[in-house]
Amino acid sequence: MQKHFYIALQYCSALIFLISIYLLNFYSSKTEFSSIIGYGILAFGSYYCLFLSSLKLKYHFKSFVLLALIARFICFFSEPQWSEDAYRYYWDGLLSKHGKSPYSGTPNDILNELNTPEIQKTYLKLNSKEYPSIYPPAAQGIFFLSASLSHSFIDFIIILKLLFLSIEALLLFFLYRFISSRSRDFTPLLLLFLNPLWIIEFYNNLHIDLLMISLLILSIILQFESKIYTSALLFGLSIELKILSLLAFPFFILTQSKKQRIIFCSILACILLGNIPFFYSHTQIYFSSVQLFFKQFQFNSFLYHPIIWKLHNSALYSLESKVGLFLNLLFILFLLGLLYKYKNEAKDINIFLWYSSLAFCVYFIFSSTVHPWYCLLPVSLAVMSGKNSLTLWPLFILLSYAHYSLFCAQNERFFINIEYIILFILLIYEIKKGQQNQLTL
Repeated sequence: MQKHFYIALQYCSALIFLISIYLLNFYSSKTEFSSIIGYGILAFGSYYCLFLSSLKLKYHFKSFVLLALIARFICFFSEPQWSEDAYRYYWDGLLSKHGKSPYSGTPNDILNELNTPEIQKTYLKLNSKEYPSIYPPAAQGIFFLSASLSHSFIDFIIILKLLFLSIEALLLFFLYRFISSRSRDFTPLLLLFLNPLWIIEFYNNLHIDLLMISLLILSIILQFESKIYTSALLFGLSIELKILSLLAFPFFILTQSKKQRIIFCSILACILLGNIPFFYSHTQIYFSSVQLFFKQFQFNSFLYHPIIWKLHNSALYSLESKVGLFLNLLFILFLLGLLYKYKNEAKDINIFLWYSSLAFCVYFIFSSTVHPWYCLLPVSLAVMSGKNSLTLWPLFILLSYAHYSLFCAQNERFFINIEYIILFILLIYEIKKGQQNQLTL
């Protein structure tokens, strides 16, 4: 009787899961806070029911892969609803296609030079027209290739989604092979590839963080398979897509032998030095654009915004510019302590994944800008290390979309505090659980 209940739960949850993905994809936007939260609860509720039923029944891996594919197919031909980043990707790709560097100036400046119908149409969709591009050369290469193969924005996003599917298939293959050689517990794959925020943010909103996260996880797996050359190459490409993954670098170094470090750092240096031709004539513009972006734009910050607000209200204006530096120093101190602790741990992939996940989590706690999809990096690392409770963070980070709501924006700080309180509870729970497991051993 109990078995029949869980079978029914599994089928019902799968159906509700797909319906909720459809609703999030086509019937919500970033300004519709109630829709995001309502459909989000439905999606995550069915997601957790699928996880629960998988624990009680025989794990049908192929069925969950099929479910993940259907969920992605639902998003495949839709345009982004929650973010305008994909339009900036297309803009950068169009500039490169026309022989213009995306780093050469702001969209406002370039519009007068390249005044084609497609450029004009895309310009109207951009949300940061006062900034030159902040995306690294590897990302620009992807944008250029996708734009060159497409005749419209719809073609462009379909090509990008096909690329996303390809890299996910590669990641799934390596993770399946790696897990098969160890525990044969494929629950992390379910929790990673069926995560509703992962599906919506990457296949509807099209953030290239999916490529960065996938390459980082692949490089970690290959590191522990002693394939140091390929690991270094993939890690370098991950940094090339988004420099944030560089934060995992010290964990690689502390895991490796002296010979491995020399090989790893040499390959990494060659990849990063390859950026020089792209940045040579636009270095100052690029880095000033990145710096200006992070100074002017604040979103979902736990510490940065409240400190700035307090200093401003106290008329301590001269100290406002020092807040970022102060929080960065605090994070560096935390990271050094974490690295010291990791150095004394056994060199196991689960420990590597968990410690690097912790580093990213604390980095975001100190950051000025934490977009919802940012949390998928530490959450994916945590899930692969067996810390499943952190899958709750993507649910609660949906509260940050109150920022865009006309009716909920005044309560934005309240929602953000709830989100981070939940995150702290989850981190403390996993740390305590890890300590208890060590004592048991």
